[in-house]
Order: sequence, then structure tokens, then C-alpha cells
Amino acid sequence: MAIATGRMGMGMETFLSLTPGQFADSYNEFREAEKERREADSLVQWQTARWQVWRTLCPPQGKKLSQFDLLDLPGDNEIKEAAKKKRKRNRPERDPERFRALKNKWG
Repeated sequence: MAIATGRMGMGMETFLSLTPGQFADSYNEFREAEKERREADSLVQWQTARWQVWRTLCPPQGKKLSQFDLLDLPGDNEIKEAAKKKRKRNRPERDPERFRALKNKWG
């Protein structure tokens, strides 16, 4: 009862109205949600640690060292793909007329 009314946040009436099977199902769902939350928190902590190490290393200007090169974490591929798509969307078209206009503008 302490888990249901404490950690799970159920009211006393809700807890008492559940059958043992219903409570077992809700407890299993609660445990699964807690597990996913802990995994997500852990992933954020790993990503933060990776970023801190990457910033500490301060790669030389000419070197291309990404924070993704240091440590592979779950979800990195999705992040990389989203970044590629964003770069493609933000890239202006390359045409000679645009370059001439920029050259004239900037001298």
C-alpha cells in the first residue's frame, strides 16, 4: 500500500478499488516507466559528460573532432541525421548570380 499511495501517487480510494490483478498491471507499468525515466536521465548525464570532455580537449582549429567521435551513445545516429537534414534545409542555393551579388556587396 505504501508504494501505491506513495511512489505511484495513487489515492487511497483508487488503491482500495483495484483488484490484485489490476494493481499488478499498474505496478508493472509504473516500474517500466521508472526504468525508462532512469535510462533517459542516464543518457542525458552521459551526453553531458561527453560534451564536457570534448570541450576540455579543445581540438586544434584545423582538426575536425566531433563530440560524437569520443563516445557512441544510444540515439546518436538520430541526432546526426537530424543535423544533416537541418544543414541541408538551411543551405542557400549556389548560383553564379548570387555570388556576383555578394561579391559586389562585400567588395
